[in-house]
Amino acid sequence: MTESERMTIDFGARCDGQCDVRLLRKLQEAIGDILSDRARESTAERTPINAAARPEGFAPATEVGAMTVNGYDLASQPATAAPAHGGGAAWSPAQTAKTVVDTIAEMTRYPREILTPQARFDEDLGIDSLKRAEIVTALLNRFGEVPSDLKALGPIPLTIGEMTDFAVAYVGRSGGPAAKSQPAAGARDADAVMLRYPERSADVAASPQAGAASRKAADRPFEGKVALITGSGDGLGKAIAKQMAELGAHVIINAFPSREQGEETSREILAESGQATHVWGSFASTDHIERAFREIEERFARLDYYVHNAADEVIASLDKVTESHWEKAFRTNIVGYHLCAMRAAKLMQKSGGGRIVALSSPGAQRYVEYYGVMGPVKAALESLTMYLAQELGPCNVQVNAVAACPIYGEQLSSFPDSDMMIPYWESRVRGGRLGNPEEISDAVIFLLTKAARKINGSTMVVDGGWSQRI
Repeated sequence: MTESERMTIDFGARCDGQCDVRLLRKLQEAIGDILSDRARESTAERTPINAAARPEGFAPATEVGAMTVNGYDLASQPATAAPAHGGGAAWSPAQTAKTVVDTIAEMTRYPREILTPQARFDEDLGIDSLKRAEIVTALLNRFGEVPSDLKALGPIPLTIGEMTDFAVAYVGRSGGPAAKSQPAAGARDADAVMLRYPERSADVAASPQAGAASRKAADRPFEGKVALITGSGDGLGKAIAKQMAELGAHVIINAFPSREQGEETSREILAESGQATHVWGSFASTDHIERAFREIEERFARLDYYVHNAADEVIASLDKVTESHWEKAFRTNIVGYHLCAMRAAKLMQKSGGGRIVALSSPGAQRYVEYYGVMGPVKAALESLTMYLAQELGPCNVQVNAVAACPIYGEQLSSFPDSDMMIPYWESRVRGGRLGNPEEISDAVIFLLTKAARKINGSTMVVDGGWSQRI
């Protein structure tokens, strides 16, 4: 499989930040085929690191404490610092393990509490192979020069634990290379402060301005309400969040894996006299979901609206779909939706009830090319919406879905053969135009208002008749 094909199938995983192409090329030249899909097809097929290469005292990642990684006590370790340059001092296994966690935390700005040995880079942390290669390069540069052959250490790591094994084995095999000179302690500490993830996401609620304060209550039906919109760093989710903020809601922005997108959306809402709080995390991860809802409960003690927009979409023909693609799509669209809806309903009960809206697609009921994974998954989402509506009804929680037509933007352009498909789809809708985020957002907002109080367990198709003619 070529790199372009891989990116077509799994286009949702993107490098979070600017990838250093020169470092990546250097690493790829050193490790040959280590980054290919063939080397990463199955955990069971991966060759484990040779036990002889592991330094004395090394323990595999079986039992993990709050301050341990692969059996090494990190709590007793000082702040990460390299052995004296040129002094021949070797890295201890515990120092190496701590350096792995510190490096990943600095490069991603992720909270250390989620950087557990079992955490998977792709599925749990949203770190794709390119970003993973950057991390490996950064680690090897901390430990010394990138060696000419890394294949003996095994394939590129897929989890934090494997990354630690990788680093410990490299340090042990190379006899503890002299590290490159490090920044001065003061500069390093300053960088750590800049990159450190705070205990709580920064609340960016804006102080009201005269223009917003003068609006009539009728123009702000969500005044005093709290709304969580997942996948709201860009695109449709961002449009929904901004519109809800304009209507008075304090919106909780969620973006994954890009923290920067979520923070930027929050800043834009603030600049427009809105209220927003950014809560980072993957709503496909049970741990992330629990942490996010704990924070919401502690900060607001309520939740009135939940919009499930997050979706790890897989756009590919079925002959190119793998088991991991199914697991990824179901994890976010079904498992994550269910867990979030149940947690949201508990908070909604505290204020007398609430509304939930999930985003679906006409591809759940009609054949759409390259939608062989997402069509069945969205069909399951619509079915789950109906069941949630019935079981959460006694809590005064309404649950509906919106099946939206294709929306202009980066995602639509990522479809294979998009140059041909988009004009064809445009020809199937009145006016020759597909959708934009604001048009779909209007439908979502409607389902959250009192005007939709008798709509429950339904899927509203918003596509201008597109799905009737494809």
